[in-house]
Amino acid sequence: MSNIGDSYPDQMATPGSSSTAPATAARVPVYADPLNPSTIYVPAGPASPNLIPASAASSGYATISASTYTLTATDAGKNYQLTNTSGVTITGPATGVTLTAAVVFDCPATGTVTITPASGTTINGGTASQTFTRSQYPTGFVLTPHPETNSYGVTAASVASSGTQILLKSTIPYMVASSCTIGSNGAVTGLQGNTLTYPTGCWMYFGANAIGAGVAAGFYWFTFSSTSAGTVFNNLAPSTLTTGGNAGPGTPTAFSGTTGGAYTAVTGTNFIFGSITIPAGTMQINSILDLEFEGYQTAGTPNGYAMLLSGATQVAFTQISSAAFIKFRAQNLGTLTNQIFNSFGGAIGNQNNPILTTINTANAFSLNLAIQPTSVTLTAVVNSIIVSVT
Repeated sequence: MSNIGDSYPDQMATPGSSSTAPATAARVPVYADPLNPSTIYVPAGPASPNLIPASAASSGYATISASTYTLTATDAGKNYQLTNTSGVTITGPATGVTLTAAVVFDCPATGTVTITPASGTTINGGTASQTFTRSQYPTGFVLTPHPETNSYGVTAASVASSGTQILLKSTIPYMVASSCTIGSNGAVTGLQGNTLTYPTGCWMYFGANAIGAGVAAGFYWFTFSSTSAGTVFNNLAPSTLTTGGNAGPGTPTAFSGTTGGAYTAVTGTNFIFGSITIPAGTMQINSILDLEFEGYQTAGTPNGYAMLLSGATQVAFTQISSAAFIKFRAQNLGTLTNQIFNSFGGAIGNQNNPILTTINTANAFSLNLAIQPTSVTLTAVVNSIIVSVT
């Protein structure tokens, strides 16, 4: 992302606008995305290096000067600059409040920001408060709603000073079923190692003939009636991941006349749940491609998560034995045709070594994302996915 030298009297910047501003107006630097020239970026807040699209800033940027603030449904997608240097306490949304998008916060110059979950809700898997300061989180932090009700995650905001392009965001869970029993017409009981009911549903993998004779293997739409039971429907997940996530069918198609019986889960195989195409020219000679997602399972034998290069060539891999944020990274090494892939997060020691590749990023290329289960008694989960290029 390059500074194109223009500035405007407010946070709203319009491509093609005149760069002339009143002499008395505050001037805000404007940045153009070299990969998407029609997209203009501005600073997220007065003292923050974090950059956001100007269109978002004009509609969603605001200042919070009070020492306390409680989030509501209308805060979804907003960007807040916190200015109270004596300390700020942010209380998460109340039980039952639906937050449909993440909320970005920029820390005050001094003072501590405390994020406290509301009664009956959790943040980062627990009920304890989380604290943030500008020295620890210079680009701010993000509160993200989880797919399960009344659950949120808080992480550091990504630095975008050199230009970050979000290629994909998905919050639709993908799972690989544990061993279980599949009855008539997709009725499933006896799922193991799962603690959440995911009220909006998920895409769940079952092997060939598991649901019924002649039913192909794949990720099928699944809704929960409890943590160990639910119904699988005759709707397969799209093979390509899309921004916003591959939502389930509006009206799921029930299986009819099928009986699966006892199902033994398949392990030790990469089950590809989706692919993403990186557009031609997106990665420049020093670009970094990040794929971040939240994996989840109950404690036990670590399940694996892999990024595969245009097929079965595995370029990044890690394992987790509980909830964890995982990052796969690819970076060009000063050319368009040489990269290094690496894995972060998960269980240290259960990751592959860095791998060198020779992809020509001047051309479009695809990456397949996979879950590799290692235990028949655990349900492996991917809760959310973000793919970005810096």
